[in-house]
Amino acid sequence: PGLSNILPITTAKVPIVKFYHVRTGLEADISLYNTLALHNTRLLASYAAIDPRVKMLCYVMKVFAKVCPTSLQMR
Repeated sequence: PGLSNILPITTAKVPIVKFYHVRTGLEADISLYNTLALHNTRLLASYAAIDPRVKMLCYVMKVFAKVCPTSLQMR
């Protein structure tokens, strides 16, 4: 309950499920087999525990990457 736009992407190298959390307005994705993502999540949680501004920085970077994808491409 509380999720919408649930989209399984099974053809990806690492299958994921994308979804939208209605209450918070956040988009997210879950992967069951990407262990590196789990380590990265724990690392970011540790950073956020040290300094709460990290959460906002991560969110801003995610939005920026979505809005300006060509600015982040390697040339």
